[in-house]
Amino acid sequence: MVMNKGESWVFQPGSIYRFNNVDRVSLWRKPAMLSQPSNLKKKVTDSLKTMFQRKLTSEPFVIDMYTATEDGAILYITSNEVAGRLEPVKLGEKEIIARAGVFYGSQIGVDFRVAHPFEGLKLFEMQKFFADAKKALYGPGIAFQSFKKISGDDILLLQIDGDIHKIELRNGLDDKGRPVKIDPQHLAAWESGVNYELTRFGGLVDRLLRGLIPYYIVMKGNGTVWYSDKGFSNGYWGLVASPTTWITNTVKSLGNMLGALNPFNYK
Repeated sequence: MVMNKGESWVFQPGSIYRFNNVDRVSLWRKPAMLSQPSNLKKKVTDSLKTMFQRKLTSEPFVIDMYTATEDGAILYITSNEVAGRLEPVKLGEKEIIARAGVFYGSQIGVDFRVAHPFEGLKLFEMQKFFADAKKALYGPGIAFQSFKKISGDDILLLQIDGDIHKIELRNGLDDKGRPVKIDPQHLAAWESGVNYELTRFGGLVDRLLRGLIPYYIVMKGNGTVWYSDKGFSNGYWGLVASPTTWITNTVKSLGNMLGALNPFNYK
């Protein structure tokens, strides 16, 4: 990445493995503040708020900011994941919503907030609460990152496991007029004009025998969707809450107990 004088980028700590022209780049490690208030009390409260929010989305509280002091500063960046890819996204009027753990870096004109499936929920709306709780449990996550453009600099870098695929939705259909169903473990990011609903996948016996997740997600609305051919099984709550997982773990535990009781089973 070649930077011009005055250009600034923020990255996760350790994302830059090399940079040339050291005299042309300044590095500042700072808290990932949502804003930079001058009032000390507000700075402390904003700092604690940001720390809690970034903890929810599996992001470090401290980020690295690189600023070019001269033209021609070069940064070498690479994905921190073994099979990961970096996807540059140019922000427009719509926000980009991404699951936890995919933020890699951005220009300083991009702001960040935490989003979640319960947004817009009003008090005592129990039916909507249970529907949102199901989306949080079996969808792509319980806390997301939402990025929006706040100035002229608008490039966002997403780090996604596996090969990245992109779909342009129009009224919930792809370019061939087909509805889009995605395994929630493979969904990475989507524009704010896109929403999703849960739909059951397979029958009960089929899920119990093959260990399938109970729900797929159906994408709705208009905008861009990014997904990967590699799922994020670690940290996916839907597997923990699936009866299939309970039965599988119970059978494994019983097998281990019977194996331990077998007097001819010597290791």
